[in-house]
Parts: sequence; C-alpha cells; structure tokens
Amino acid sequence: MGKRVLKRGIPGLAVALGVTALVIFFLLLYGREAAGLAQRLPQVGVSLTARPADGVVAYSLLLSNQEQGEITLDRIEVLLADSQGYVGLAASSGVTVEPSKEEQALVWSGPFILPGEGSLVLDFWAVALGREASGLSRATVYVGGTAVASAEGEVTVAPWSPPAVAAPVSASLGVPSPSITVTKSVTPTTTFPNRPVLYTAIFTNTTGSDVALNVITDTFSSSQLRHVGPAPGSDIEDWPEPLGGSSVTWTGPYTVTAGSSLTLAYWAWVGETLEEQPITNSLQAEAGDGSVGPVMESLDIEVAKVFLPLTMKDFSLAPPVYLEDHFDTNADNWTPFLNYWRLKPQQWYWDAKGGYQGGGYRHNMYLGGTEAHDALSMYIQEDSQEWTDYQFQARVNLVSGDQIGVWFRGTFVDEGGGNGRKLTGYYFLLDPLHDTLALWQMQTDEECTDCTANYSFSNPMTLVTLSGVPLYLNHWYTIKVEVAGPLIKCYVDDALKIEYNDTVGTTFLQGTVGLFVYKASDARFDDILVESL
Repeated sequence: MGKRVLKRGIPGLAVALGVTALVIFFLLLYGREAAGLAQRLPQVGVSLTARPADGVVAYSLLLSNQEQGEITLDRIEVLLADSQGYVGLAASSGVTVEPSKEEQALVWSGPFILPGEGSLVLDFWAVALGREASGLSRATVYVGGTAVASAEGEVTVAPWSPPAVAAPVSASLGVPSPSITVTKSVTPTTTFPNRPVLYTAIFTNTTGSDVALNVITDTFSSSQLRHVGPAPGSDIEDWPEPLGGSSVTWTGPYTVTAGSSLTLAYWAWVGETLEEQPITNSLQAEAGDGSVGPVMESLDIEVAKVFLPLTMKDFSLAPPVYLEDHFDTNADNWTPFLNYWRLKPQQWYWDAKGGYQGGGYRHNMYLGGTEAHDALSMYIQEDSQEWTDYQFQARVNLVSGDQIGVWFRGTFVDEGGGNGRKLTGYYFLLDPLHDTLALWQMQTDEECTDCTANYSFSNPMTLVTLSGVPLYLNHWYTIKVEVAGPLIKCYVDDALKIEYNDTVGTTFLQGTVGLFVYKASDARFDDILVESL
C-alpha cells in the first residue's frame, strides 16, 4: 500500500466517496409502560453504519452509554437485509465473540459491559448471496431481556460477479453400486482478503436407483477461508453448521435421483489476515439409510487452489486510504516532473495561504528563470506506481492560465533531464477558457514513433472532449476520477461528466497520481485523497 499522509483526517466510515455507497442508520429508542407507570430504560445510543461495495457490506454498530454508570447488555441482535449472509467479525471489532443464528437473526450473547459515558463497537462483514440484496437491516440491544434501543435502515448491495469458472476437478465416490460422481470447481482462483469465493459441487447419480446423501462435510485447509451460505443455483439451500466455520456440515438426507444430478453451490469468504498460501478444499459425503453405515466411502478431493498474491493489501472495514494530503505545513510528498529543460523545481511550491482553507500547493510557469507551459507534479512514494483500482479526488483552482487537472494511472522514469517523455497514464483536465473538459491518454514510445514535439509530455491523444460545461477562473472545483479495470469515470463537484471504457492504444491498468497544468501562472491544489476501490 502507498504511504498514508494523514493530516486533517476524514472519519473512515462516516465518509462516502464516489461509487462507494455509505448508508447511515438513525437512532430509535423504545419505551414501555408497566402497571400504568412509565418505566425508565437504560439510555443506550445505537448507530448502525453500512458500506456496501462489490457484493460486500461492511457493518459497524456503535453502542454508546449515555449515562454515568456502566450498563450491562445481555444480547445484541442484528437482522440483515434480505439475501445478505453473515461472514465474520472485522479486525476492528470491539466485540470478539461470534454470533449464533436464531431463525433469520444474528445474536451475540453477552454480557457486554458499556462503561459510563463509554462505547462499544461491533464491526462485521456480510455478503450479497448472489442477487441484488435490498431491504431493511435492523440492530437491537437488550438489557435484562428487554429491548432498550435499536437502529434500522435500508441497505442495497449489488451482487458480486465472479470471473469465469476454473477447470473442474472430478472424482468418483462409492462402491460399484450405487455410484456417485462428484465434480467440483472454484472461482476465482486468485483472490484478496475480504473477498468472496464461489464453490460448486455437482453430485451425479450414474445408477438406476435413487441415492440419499445423509451428510456432506466440507473443509478448508486454512481457518481464514470460511463458509458463508448457499449460492444461486444450489439445489441444497440449507445453511451449513457451524455458522461461518472453516469446516462445516450439511445434514440431509439429500436425494440424488437415478440418472440425475444434485448441485451444491456455496459462498466462502477470505479473511483479513490470511498469509500468502495455497488453500485446498476437501469434500466428504456419506450415503445410505444409516442402519448399516454408509454405502460409499468418504471422498477427499483437492480442488483448484486459491492462490493469494505475494504482496497483500491491508483491507480494513473502510477502503484503504493510499494518500491523504491537505498541504497543512508542506508539500514534501510531491515530486515535480523535470524531464525537460524548461521545467524547474521552483515552479511548484507550498503556500501557507494558497489552499482552499489554509495551506496549499501552487504552480507558476514563470518561476525558475524559464517559461514552462506544461507542468506535472507527481506522488512517487513506495508502491504508488503499482496502485490499480482507486478513486482520486482533489480540489483545484486555476486563478490564471489555460488548463488545470490531474494525472492518474501514471508511471515515471527519471531521466535527470531528457525530452519530456518517460511517462504513462491519463489526464483529466478542466479548460475554463473554452468551457471544456477533456480526458487524454499518454502514448508509449512505441505508439509515438513519428512525434516531433513533446506536447504535454508523451504526446497524449484525446479520448473524450466535453464542451459547453460552464467553468470559471479563480474558482475552487472538486474533481475526482475513478478507475476500475479499463473503466474510467470523471467527476466535477460530484457530478459524473465522463465515463469511458478504454480500448484505444495501450490501456494503463496501474499507476500513481499527479497534478497537471498548462500555461498556468497561478494554479492551486488542495485536499488530495486517494482511496482503494
């Protein structure tokens, strides 16, 4: 992960940026009356926050004691929206015991102590089980068996869409008669922490008689890969036991009729602290009426492995912050691009009053004894040039000049001078003089063999031009780009202006960020934020 620069911090789960949705649930307090007299209930505040993204929902339940004395909670109950399945606790959770499942509710059994005027956080993950899940989620806390406070609200999360299914692994199960063939597959075969994995097992009865599967047991080689629940297309819709375990059991009987197949499809979940390792999966099934034991031997098959990348990303309850810089005291995180003789480091500088509110980063093309029309300042730290999918937000203000914008998915080679090249990436630009927005893509050396000038560094080609957009000099704009695979989205003041799927020339799928100007004698930047998608 890139270096974090935390200054005027933005509260993690209280902020929603771009396509990352944030749903905040409001406090509802219950009262009751007994024997005609209002009975005072403990004053417990409940705030339930949800962040849906990519088939996943990160929940955070904040319980606050509004009294001076401690309060003992004996039960925390959460009813998830339709078609959401509980996965497990997040590393940031103050509640460390797993829940039980009572009908459709998740139940954490106490006691849980809320200190006087203190709080307790329950953070956990849920996943959309195969189709868009939209509905009401509700959390309720109990003291002495009585519900004292709750929070509820609407949550919508789109399903996770797995890539192509890996080649299945097959094995035969059983004695000569009856016989069951098992074919199993997993997708994806490469994954990251806090992501779902889809397993599918197909039991095929090749005999002329029905076969009943009494017990099916599934085990992962790592406790950090955990079963979640049934997936679409599964003939077995029961939830396995225990909830969220790495080894679980489905208890039948599940009948595989003669000459037909039975499908077991289910979600698994990759945990937060999983080390790089292959994960194997074994399946065991027993059939028969149980009176004389199973008619088939247990089957142990190894399916396609889930390989984790060598460098792991630190996924937490909120998306990782790659970069946050408000230029409060300096601009030391930024490196001016100097691969051209007109470019001077003095043209970029920090100003205590040059930002949106306080310090900011400025550019003047006339400083340093030359006049440099194109200018770029880059964030080159740690693994920033390896960032892939992210959203990049900045405040920009072109006081005097032609164009201002951002550079993203960029890579850089330091030539110590040079011809204004050795860059890749994209620009998103605002042109107030012509009321125009533009998305440009840099050309590689191979693509730009006939380039005689070094226009805007690496001679970018125009992908999209949007005219008729009212833009003004000496005005602060918040611009944002989101990149996910080849899809690029560009925003101005939270309004989507450009959406482009890049299939032209070289598609850049990773890289860092930067700040770009053209013919600017006074350009200002502030409040930089880069978050993983």
